[in-house]
Amino acid sequence: MTPTEFWEKVDRSGACWLWTGSIHPETGYGLCWFEGRSQSVHRVAWKLRRGKIPRGKLVLHKPPCRTRHCVRHLYLGTHRDNILDAIRAGTYAPPTAYGEDIAAAKLTANDVRQIRRIYTGRYGDITMLARDFGVSRSAIKAVVHGIYWKHLH
Repeated sequence: MTPTEFWEKVDRSGACWLWTGSIHPETGYGLCWFEGRSQSVHRVAWKLRRGKIPRGKLVLHKPPCRTRHCVRHLYLGTHRDNILDAIRAGTYAPPTAYGEDIAAAKLTANDVRQIRRIYTGRYGDITMLARDFGVSRSAIKAVVHGIYWKHLH
């Protein structure tokens, strides 16, 4: 999609500039094919108007705009900013699943206890544990440092 084709699908007649193309049925975010892949239209609008999105930043909708397919009221923020906006708007839903209740969990509570018991902090521990439990080294680091499975002590 070219920039011209993109802007032809935006209704600029109101305060919000609304995407009139494809909208995700569950999330309400506008979608388009851009730079060889499907992308959210608020991100595409940012790139077309402001340039590259810095690493670690998200394109967020400025409060009080809550229209997910608006491509006008945007700002760069962090994941924390996004959560705080949702809390202020009363739309934040904290996670309700933890540990093994998460569908994609590869480890069990017993695995985590065993990993924490085995881990000595010696060179090679993380690599060995990752191999033995079939997960990434970063997952093992997060387990032994209490970033993942915080609820399990």
